[in-house]
Amino acid sequence: MCTACSVAGAFLDVVTFGEAMACFVSSAGEIGSASDFTKSIGGAEANTSIGLARLGDSACWISRVSTDPLGDEIVSVLAAEGVDVSHVLRTDAAQTGLMLKDRLSADSVRVFYYRQGSAATHLASGDIGEGLLASAKILHVTGISLSIGDGPRELALQTMKDARRLGLRVTFDPNFRPQLVSAEAAVAQWHEILPLITDFLCNEEEARLISGKESAREAVEYITSKGPSAAIVKRGALGAVALVDGDYLEVPAWPALDPRDPVGAGDAFNAGWIHARLHDFGHEASLSLAAFVASQVVQHPGDYEGFPHIGDVQQWLTSQVPDHELAATAEEKIH
Repeated sequence: MCTACSVAGAFLDVVTFGEAMACFVSSAGEIGSASDFTKSIGGAEANTSIGLARLGDSACWISRVSTDPLGDEIVSVLAAEGVDVSHVLRTDAAQTGLMLKDRLSADSVRVFYYRQGSAATHLASGDIGEGLLASAKILHVTGISLSIGDGPRELALQTMKDARRLGLRVTFDPNFRPQLVSAEAAVAQWHEILPLITDFLCNEEEARLISGKESAREAVEYITSKGPSAAIVKRGALGAVALVDGDYLEVPAWPALDPRDPVGAGDAFNAGWIHARLHDFGHEASLSLAAFVASQVVQHPGDYEGFPHIGDVQQWLTSQVPDHELAATAEEKIH
C-alpha cells in the first residue's frame, strides 16, 4: 500500500468510491457451455484506482464489501496494487457482487452482472469523511454509484458537494448501464450534478443522451456550458474529442495491435486523464496519454490487468513520440 495514503489519508491524489465485483471469465465460448473460467475483479472506480496506482499516484478507494471470500479477494487485489483500502467497510450482511463474461471471440466479450443487494449497494451518506476529502486533490465519481441504490446516490451527491466546497477537482464518468437505470432517469441525474463536475468524461452514446446533439463537438460545447471546464467524448478507435478550458481538441486513438477485451478501456482512459491533470500536462498531451493508457488495457483479458505501469508510460513518452509535446514534458512531469 502507498505510504503516503496510509497515514491518516495524508497526501492523497485521488479519492473514489463505488462497487467492485468478483469477475469470472469463460476461457472460450458462452458461459452456459464453458467449463473453464478465469477469476478476476472488476468495477469502474476500482479499475481507475488501480490504473492510477500503477502510474505512481496515491489513490484511495472506498466501498462496502462483504466479508465473504470474494470480498476478501477484492480488497486483497486492490491493496496489492497499491490502492489505499483502509477506509473500506466490511459487512457480513450482504454478499459480494458478481460479473460473468462470455468470450465470444478474441476481441469480443459479453458481460452479465449480478449485483442486486450487494454490499456496495448499501453505501450511505457519511461513509466518506470530510477529513479524507480535504487531504485529496481529485474526487472521481461514476454514474454507477448514482444508479445502484438510494444510499450510494446520496453519498455521491453529498461527497461531490463537499469536494467542490473544499476546492477539489471532480471528475465524472456517466458509465451508463441501461440494466440499472433508464436513459431518461440517467440524463436527469447527470444534469443535476453537472454544476458540481469539473471534468466530464463520456462515450458517444452518453454525449448524445445528455446533450441531444449528434455531433461530438456540439456535445462538448453543450456540456461545458452547464458547468464543467472540461468535457471529453471517448470514441474508441476514432480517438477522443474534447473541449478543455475553451480549447477544442481532437486526438486519434493509440493503436491496439492485439485487442483482447474492450472492458475497462474507458476506466483506463480516465486514469490516464486524471494522472495527466495531476501532473499539469497540457491539454493535448493529457488526451494523448489517456488514449495510450486505454490502448494497453484492451490488449489484455480482464478489466484491469493490462493497465500500464509508470515505466511503460515513461518509455512511451520518450521513445514513441519524440517530437510531440508529451516528450518535451516527460522527464519533468513523470518525476
